[in-house]
Amino acid sequence: SEGLAQASMKTYKTTLHKFFEWCKDSGSVMGIENPVTKKVIIPEVNGLVRERLPLDSEIEAITADSCEIQSLITFIAWTGCRLGEALHLEWKDIENGLWSIKRKPQCPTKYGMGWSPKWGKPRFVYLFPKAIEVVESQSRVSRWVFPKPDGSRRDSLRRSWDSLKNRNGVKDLQIKDLRTWFNHKLKNEFGFTTKEASAYLGHSEEVNENHYDPISLELIQQKLNTVSRGGVVTRLT
Repeated sequence: SEGLAQASMKTYKTTLHKFFEWCKDSGSVMGIENPVTKKVIIPEVNGLVRERLPLDSEIEAITADSCEIQSLITFIAWTGCRLGEALHLEWKDIENGLWSIKRKPQCPTKYGMGWSPKWGKPRFVYLFPKAIEVVESQSRVSRWVFPKPDGSRRDSLRRSWDSLKNRNGVKDLQIKDLRTWFNHKLKNEFGFTTKEASAYLGHSEEVNENHYDPISLELIQQKLNTVSRGGVVTRLT
């Protein structure tokens, strides 16, 4: 786990505040005071939105590294899924190239029994050929698609992820940046609309625009190259 983003913590704080206010106003819990007040401070970081779009060369480097987590990282890169979704992926969740990401009451986690996607929202994802290729390359040693060598489920990638980046000279890259990279690819190479990319990745259109669509200097340069010498835009997508 890489911890919660500041924006996510603000959302959780608002949700908790509303919950305790409801408990107090409804009288369902007698004598309760709302502990979520302005005194609960969320640590500030440099902006709520992370502006980090991985280069294609960086993705190529880390997915070409023949290490223990190579298949898992490649799958995350080519699905844009959340780390927890990949770590809890079971063989029965994929059928005919369709991945059902939904609540699984009998799925064990490090916190106990039962797993569900973020906010409990299910979605169904048709896998791209590259992702299908990765899944088909995996050995069925356990119920998990990307288990540890002994077949047990992984809970974290922190050490192996850091080692992978260091070996390939990749700096300041978080696993969630792979999600940003794939969102960029969906919209700029595969022609997905913001609404379609949002549905595929499992978040709102607003979140897609604000959190997963950073400025790409490379794309801006490509667009500038379409401007003729006379200053007339011949193509701008």
